[in-house]
Amino acid sequence: MLRNGNYLELSDKQYFTPFFSILDMLLITTNPYDFPFISQGEITVTSIDDQEELMATDEAIDVLGFTSDEKVGIYKLTGAVMHKGNLKFKQKQRE
Repeated sequence: MLRNGNYLELSDKQYFTPFFSILDMLLITTNPYDFPFISQGEITVTSIDDQEELMATDEAIDVLGFTSDEKVGIYKLTGAVMHKGNLKFKQKQRE
């Protein structure tokens, strides 16, 4: 991690590993390459246990005081953002 101003900045390899576990947990897919937003960098980082990171993230949400419904909403919103990366747009001819 790199210190940057008032927050810690994670390396590119560490940003998305919890999202891979969320995909697995929600039984959406086991292939992170199905989602371009989260598969731009290195997919497997040997020093990071994805399941452990997911559990730590889940516990952090609890510690912050989110309700169960809010937690489900966070995961759904995360999934929606990942799906947004799969949208394809075509330009329509102007009439």
